[in-house]
Amino acid sequence: MATHGVRYSTVAAILLAPVVASAAVSGASWFVLAGLRASEWGIARAVFLIALLLAVPVTVLVGPFAFAFMQKRNWRQWYHYLWAGAVVALGATALLVLYAASSGQLQPIVAAFLSMWAVPIGVITALVGWTIRRPDRDHHPASSPS
Repeated sequence: MATHGVRYSTVAAILLAPVVASAAVSGASWFVLAGLRASEWGIARAVFLIALLLAVPVTVLVGPFAFAFMQKRNWRQWYHYLWAGAVVALGATALLVLYAASSGQLQPIVAAFLSMWAVPIGVITALVGWTIRRPDRDHHPASSPS
């Protein structure tokens, strides 16, 4: 079922994927940094909130355009989305780091943290979005891949 040409699964993918990715990365950071100790739950909570603050706006602002771009070029497989998620995450992180550095607000540890988690968040967001939306199952006219 579609609403004005937009599938509900597309909207669900854009809204749910960054939340799932943020939860996955926060759980991984809790495991890596604290060994899943309950006393260190604050690490996971902090990473989850930071990841949400970064992933949701980027996904909502860039996701629909990236999706349309990829659909137009017939890039519908999971590996296309994996690379797109990595590229968008690196681009968004680079813009954020450059802005923060130029304003004198960036500490080196913050830049390292952002760079360390940006690609996993972007890749997981893109793959969860692909899994929800499944563009590879769309009916599309036969065309040669670009």
